[in-house]
Amino acid sequence: MSDTVVKLVAGRPQRGTFPVSLMRGDEVLITGRVNPHKAQDTETFIKDACGQYPALPVDDLRAELRQLAAPRLATPAAQAGSSDDVPYLATPSGMMWRKPTHEGEILTPLTSFTAKIVANVERDDGAEKETAFEIEAAQGTRVVRFTIPAARFGAMNWPTEHLGAEAIVYPGTTVKDHVRVAIQMLSPKPIPRRTIYTHTGWRKIGDDWAYLHAGGAIGASGKVEGVQVELPAALGAYKLPDPPQGEALKAAICATLARLDLAPDLISVPGFVEAFRAAMGSCDFGIHRAGATGVFKTEHAALSQQHFGAGLGAARAPISGRWHHRGVGRRSRPFWTGASHGTATDDGQGTVHFGNAGPGASDPRTGGRRRE
Repeated sequence: MSDTVVKLVAGRPQRGTFPVSLMRGDEVLITGRVNPHKAQDTETFIKDACGQYPALPVDDLRAELRQLAAPRLATPAAQAGSSDDVPYLATPSGMMWRKPTHEGEILTPLTSFTAKIVANVERDDGAEKETAFEIEAAQGTRVVRFTIPAARFGAMNWPTEHLGAEAIVYPGTTVKDHVRVAIQMLSPKPIPRRTIYTHTGWRKIGDDWAYLHAGGAIGASGKVEGVQVELPAALGAYKLPDPPQGEALKAAICATLARLDLAPDLISVPGFVEAFRAAMGSCDFGIHRAGATGVFKTEHAALSQQHFGAGLGAARAPISGRWHHRGVGRRSRPFWTGASHGTATDDGQGTVHFGNAGPGASDPRTGGRRRE
């Protein structure tokens, strides 16, 4: 039978009797039980099917039913975990459970969609690692890929989020458990593994150290291929170019040295070295700039900041929002931006503002001064 017209789906037999379903596209037309060794069983099923759907190709249907009686030769794959050993099916209409009963298997619908895990993803923030699954799901002709935390997988509340209202997990006390197991068992093996780093700074990858940024990683020999980094959108400007060569490298060094001519040494030298000290790793101190509004404190700080991304100018401070002196959250943005440079402003009232925007910037109560 042509797949575009109708398809016969058969489950595992019990005592010679097969649970069968006729499907047209993603629609289940009819289900039943057939012993292909008994002509009466075959003809009864064909009669019932054609009675409901007169346009069915009778000869093709009869040939496929008879084919079920042919001996099935076991292959090495079938003997070691093939689809014949999996009690689930992925069909155009969704996933089904080959439910065992005293009378044999019954094909029980579980979902209106199919899904498989295509990658195990480890999200590494430098302090903790979170496991996630990259999933490829199909609803009709629509196929989408997305990643969810492994902890959310079993709850089965993600299909509608990513596939829409037509993604149905059918009711039943154990259906969600069956769907979870069906996806895991029907996913192609082995499932690939990869790591996504969610912070900047130094990490040992394999045997070598590399510096992570929004665009990937840089090692002693230049760009490190195959390293994936995902930062929060607000930190996307922490992105370094590929290491320059030749004249481009010379121009970059000269531009950095020119910073020393912008102010007296008391100001320019600490500002010059802070970017390089930040890249060396953690420290328990910072550069403090003080002065009246309009003397280019923020612009001077931004020049150091831009060593970690050309887009990190004074007009785009990457670390925004308030960070109180008391109770700094471990997952604050400074935590994500390891071994790099950030700018903070103090409004003079006990609140530190990361970025170039803060109430104290022009507040007369602070004397028009802002500390950085």
